[in-house]
Amino acid sequence: MYNIIFQGKCAVGLAYELVSELQEAAVGVDRERSSHAATVIQQFARFMQDEATNLTKYPGMTLQQTSNYPDDLEPAKKAKV
Repeated sequence: MYNIIFQGKCAVGLAYELVSELQEAAVGVDRERSSHAATVIQQFARFMQDEATNLTKYPGMTLQQTSNYPDDLEPAKKAKV
């Protein structure tokens, strides 16, 4: 599911806005829920921050790029589901 959302935002040039949204969400979750959920969101924010330029040009590569991420991080784990 995240792949569709990420691809859609990147396709319309909103990759950097998605980075900001994820960073804000991580802070909000950390205050309200658990640090594990915040860590997961932060990992996705970091992934998007690292890949925003590439995914803006090639949004269809979202799943491939998450697959290339380190296996112990959530973006790669979700890509393999």
